[in-house]
Amino acid sequence: MPNESEGMEDAIRFERAGLLDRALATYRAIAETSPDDDSVASALTHEADVHRALCDWDASLEAARKAQEVARRARLSERLADAKIAEVNVWMSRGDFGGAAMILNDVANSADPRIRG
Repeated sequence: MPNESEGMEDAIRFERAGLLDRALATYRAIAETSPDDDSVASALTHEADVHRALCDWDASLEAARKAQEVARRARLSERLADAKIAEVNVWMSRGDFGGAAMILNDVANSADPRIRG
């Protein structure tokens, strides 16, 4: 694989082009091999988005929650917010607006003003 930054750019291009299997494989490779928590959390969040596009709700939730764990552990507040929004998107796509609202409430009540917006 090219360097990590190029790999992420490639994966995003694959995703936008509808080459979801290639995007998923690239995001997974980054998440599994990167020593950088920011890159891991980002790749997992993107992976959650691809699974959601494939209507693979459980895999999407799993990836979003893993991204949240990595971001929380590394104190990456913006990545944590991105990963929470990825989870919200799954709940909304499934029609579970109550589940989405609980997470959005958590984001809105965050002590970090950068997350609240």
